[in-house]
Amino acid sequence: MNSTDFDFDLFFRSRYSRFLIHLASGGGTIASEVFSNPAHFALRKKLRSIPESLKLEYKLSPHIDEILANKARNFESQEFDRQAYLSDFIDFARCGCFSFDRTYLGKSTDRQYHLVAYPVFRRSYENIVDIVGGEVIYGLRRHSDPGILNSFIDKSVRKPFWNGNVWLIGKHLVTHIHNNDEEIHIASSLE
Repeated sequence: MNSTDFDFDLFFRSRYSRFLIHLASGGGTIASEVFSNPAHFALRKKLRSIPESLKLEYKLSPHIDEILANKARNFESQEFDRQAYLSDFIDFARCGCFSFDRTYLGKSTDRQYHLVAYPVFRRSYENIVDIVGGEVIYGLRRHSDPGILNSFIDKSVRKPFWNGNVWLIGKHLVTHIHNNDEEIHIASSLE
């Protein structure tokens, strides 16, 4: 099986805070050890089983209008449906994931991703963790008020890091610090 023939839902756990990250592969080249790992399908199934009453609020990337304008240009021969495009990303965000899409779909070897939607955390997130397994996010353990974590996230997603500056290298998500070209490992594929 070739990863470029499919749009896989892949899941990663951030290195320090334990955030759950969803990537839509968009027909990109993905290491076989990543896309063939059954942990991705199993987690997707668990996320899809979360009752509506437990799902979280979500926010769209502050860069989403710019991103979608670029994507719409690639759909010149057909109409671009914003709501249809956003629906899966929103659903994964409502299940507690930071949901990313591949930035340049026309080139399967491009490994660049951008944030589409992200969760607004509340205490009930712990119930989602019980369903999908894993760990409660570090910030929700440390702070009694999820608003503190949400405020930090809202400030963070405005940085260029979230707007197409994330790359999938093997089974790791990385970003680059622009001023010194240092590669920073931010998340790993589920094992």
